[in-house]
Amino acid sequence: VLVETENENLLIPSLEWVKESFGEPIAIVSDMGHAMSSSISTVFPKSKHQYCHFHFLKNLGKDLLGPNYEELRQLAKNEKKKMKKIATLIKKKLKEASNTIESSEDQILRPLIKSLSESIDIFYSPVPSKKGFPFDLPVVEWYEKLIISEIFFQDFLKYLESQPLLVTVVPDIQNLLLSISTLTSPEILSKLKQIKTLFSYFLQLRQILAKHEASSKQIKNRIHLLINQVKKYSKSNQHGL
Repeated sequence: VLVETENENLLIPSLEWVKESFGEPIAIVSDMGHAMSSSISTVFPKSKHQYCHFHFLKNLGKDLLGPNYEELRQLAKNEKKKMKKIATLIKKKLKEASNTIESSEDQILRPLIKSLSESIDIFYSPVPSKKGFPFDLPVVEWYEKLIISEIFFQDFLKYLESQPLLVTVVPDIQNLLLSISTLTSPEILSKLKQIKTLFSYFLQLRQILAKHEASSKQIKNRIHLLINQVKKYSKSNQHGL
């Protein structure tokens, strides 16, 4: 049964139709949304209502990772437009430089131009997310690629200054590095580290819940141990989780 939106006025008649057609189920799995939970309690008061495994993890992951992750996402979003503008200019100049290569001595620059152009692509292409946040962390992956790009551009900057065909891109790369540096400050790198640590706890929780051979007591004990670890880490890093 499909409903346009989750509200009790639509859900209750749909669930009553299910009840009349198929009877009352032994158990029901849902995302525990307020309207859904209330409607299920009204129509199926005797049925056992359980939390959907996927939605449980999704909501927990958002609570655990969301604040820091959203802050980094917004910072990246605000700086990306400036980076794309500079990157577009660099790619244009690299293409012009490639087209002017004539001498055999300058042919060695082609692989460098290609490598630089490919490194610039990070500012255009978003990191694909297969499962979506919080199961994937595309923003964190983008930041990690950005850090590698920063090192790459810094290493090649002096070499570019010595190449007449490529010296025109030096000011643009310097501007790009300046823009990158706003997203690779010690404070932001610290937040990245915190997110990755919390994400490791999230992965551990997923592994615990995936162990079907474990008893309920064993799972409960493992979750309690993990919660204590998260609390200890959060306290030491002043997350206030």
